[in-house]
Amino acid sequence: TFYVTGLTPATDYTGEVRAQNSEGWSQAVRFTWRTRSALPAEVTSDPQTITQPINSTAMFNCAGRGEPMPGVTRRHDGLTVSSGNITTTPDHTQHTFTSTLTFHNIQRADNG
Repeated sequence: TFYVTGLTPATDYTGEVRAQNSEGWSQAVRFTWRTRSALPAEVTSDPQTITQPINSTAMFNCAGRGEPMPGVTRRHDGLTVSSGNITTTPDHTQHTFTSTLTFHNIQRADNG
């Protein structure tokens, strides 16, 4: 596996690969590749409505993709959610992410 970072979208690149052992170097194999264009941000899995008992934990999951990697903002009734614990896990090789918003010890006032 071979990874290169910091490339510009929609750009052609060339390179070469050689192998080496105790007998010396192989001939170079040249290759070219084109980076794909930027991928628009998209939510691929929306959080689901859940019902939980009072004093329990509520978790809301979502997933998405984009290149460059999009940020995740949780909103409720038009306002940014500032309580709870948000964990976002990116997968930069697949340009995807998963995100979980967790509320512990939920109360009736948390409804909505």
